[in-house]
Amino acid sequence: MSSATISLSFNDFARTADSGEPLHTLRIALLYGEQLRIPSSSEWLRILAGKAWVSFAGEDHVLEEGEELRLPRAKGGAVISPLGRGSLFFEVK
Repeated sequence: MSSATISLSFNDFARTADSGEPLHTLRIALLYGEQLRIPSSSEWLRILAGKAWVSFAGEDHVLEEGEELRLPRAKGGAVISPLGRGSLFFEVK
């Protein structure tokens, strides 16, 4: 299986000019074999469908549909990918 690297920057997604706080969540879909680095400026993530592996600050977490996780301001952010052969749908703020 070949892999491709895609650079996605959402550090400044929907931020206000005054407070710098995110206004909205960003919904993302990952397919089998894909992974995404979530920037350390993100506050939390929620699994909408599928099962996820999330790693940050040397800790690994497994999340299922409906579960959410607060993200610490860890250096390097967090990495998320689908578990199993299915797709993963989640939102991050």
